[in-house]
Amino acid sequence: MTTINRTNEEKNIKRVVLLGSTFVVFVVAVVIAYILISFEINNAKDDIKIFKNTLIEREQFAIKSTALNLVNDIDYESRASIDEIKKQIKNQSTIAYNLALSIVRQNRDKNKTKIISMIKDVVKSTTNKTDEIHYFIFTTNGKLLLDTKNKNNENKNFLDFKDLNEKEFVKNIVKRNGFVEYFWYIPNSSKIAKKITYSRKIVDLDIVIGSGYTLKNNNSLNKKIISKLKNERFSHDEFIFLYKINSLNNIQKHSKLILSKNIQTSNQDLYVMNKILIENDYKADVFYKYDNKLIFTTYLPNIRTFISSGVYLNTINNIVFNKIKTSNEKLYKKIFFLIMSTIVIASIFFLFSYLLSNKIEKMFKNYRLKISKSQQLLIQKSKMASMGEMLGNIAHQWRQPLSQLSGLFFDIESAYDYKELDKKYLLKRSDEANDLIEYMSKTIDDFREFYNPNTKKEQFNLEKTVQSALKIIGSSLVYHKIDLDLDVDSSIYINGFSNEFSQVILNIISNAKDIALFRDIKNPCIKIYSKIEGKEISLHIEDNCGGIDKENIDKIFEPYFTTKYKYGTGIGLYMCKVIIENKMNAKIYAKNIDCGSVFTIKNLHT
Repeated sequence: MTTINRTNEEKNIKRVVLLGSTFVVFVVAVVIAYILISFEINNAKDDIKIFKNTLIEREQFAIKSTALNLVNDIDYESRASIDEIKKQIKNQSTIAYNLALSIVRQNRDKNKTKIISMIKDVVKSTTNKTDEIHYFIFTTNGKLLLDTKNKNNENKNFLDFKDLNEKEFVKNIVKRNGFVEYFWYIPNSSKIAKKITYSRKIVDLDIVIGSGYTLKNNNSLNKKIISKLKNERFSHDEFIFLYKINSLNNIQKHSKLILSKNIQTSNQDLYVMNKILIENDYKADVFYKYDNKLIFTTYLPNIRTFISSGVYLNTINNIVFNKIKTSNEKLYKKIFFLIMSTIVIASIFFLFSYLLSNKIEKMFKNYRLKISKSQQLLIQKSKMASMGEMLGNIAHQWRQPLSQLSGLFFDIESAYDYKELDKKYLLKRSDEANDLIEYMSKTIDDFREFYNPNTKKEQFNLEKTVQSALKIIGSSLVYHKIDLDLDVDSSIYINGFSNEFSQVILNIISNAKDIALFRDIKNPCIKIYSKIEGKEISLHIEDNCGGIDKENIDKIFEPYFTTKYKYGTGIGLYMCKVIIENKMNAKIYAKNIDCGSVFTIKNLHT
């Protein structure tokens, strides 16, 4: 009866496999066809979008370059004008200075007051009231002796005067030779403008003589620039227009067209200009689309000029339309090919399912015999893997203490050879050796506790736990001349497993020490510090040992991954991750910094 039931079950399984696989193949074929077709449609849409964006970006670059080149030309012409003015100021100042020196040399027998008076008379006689450049004479203590533009200012002390930018311009004039720029009142006016002076000191008379020029606010666009724009050639779909804005209170009403090329401006353009300026705080360095046009705009407040360079989008739209038409033709061909391919593949899978069901029927008889043996083998492998992992971890933890013990014995032997061995020295090294042996013994208990599901969490002090790890490896760091910088808040208490957390710290420091020695790092240093950000506590272990190779940084926490091929097991950092993330519900990760790497343990719970 049992054999008959099993036979019926096997037949039912064969029937279920055949029918079920047929249904699954059909559903999968439909889903795959849908996914592939959707993928092709989305790809086509993305291609069109990228193609259109590329065309737009190309035009944006072109119109922006046109506008900014115009701004650069305007700026260049402005700077060229100022340079010419400075040249004239310097020349006039030099003439006055040379006249003054000549008077000084010819009248050395006269007193200073008389000589200064003669210099003033000569300078006045050479000055025309209509000249834009004026002359001045200051004493070195800031008293104005001569001002050819405003006589009322003479014999007043201006030493502590400041301009609108809090600049003590008179002190700069009397203390040094050369140009001084500042903002001051226009002579015989309440308006303020930028002034440029050039002066030189006559030491024998304790005076400073120079000339100055008041820059007039020129709110008009340079005629040379307008002429250049009129002669410049634009393609049929490119245009540019410039407006002079006389008042920002009502831009549409108080704006005047300066120049337009390839465009008939309208109130709509004025409306867009007004909108752009208001929305962008009157800076206007933006792209804007309207009425099938794309423009780049900028505003020059010093000359109150709005510049707009643009392109008509008709050409781009036609190119995109043709691209869509061509793309759709290719897409229909791909969809037809995908449908036919899906039908063929579904048929192949159906045949494969039929053959597979027959194969399963034959294999099913051997399944019950093999399953029992396989289960036993898996259980045995699991036990062996767990034991091997535990032994490997213990060996990994013991390697450093054993090396330190060897170092202590060598140190004692060296002290004996150099007759430095005394009872105090021997006791100190003996205590260190006992600490290491005690740690090695404690490692067995700690790992047994780690694998024991009854391990309990406890509150422990973060600084003391870090110190317990440093106590084990500290002598090795000193021996290898590796500096240690510890800055851990002693008030932080963590909820978790103190011993295992200490082993994590020890593993990371030991790895940093090994890489410092392997790479022969000069002045190696390890920094350990804590951070509290709100309710989040984190511990950071940083070194200057050159960092982790980019191809390895994502693998360092994987089991059995190691770069220490001669002696590494690849378990250390893996166990660190297990302890921190699985047992303490925190996070551990590593990243490279300028000169090394930093391991961060975050989300520590109090």
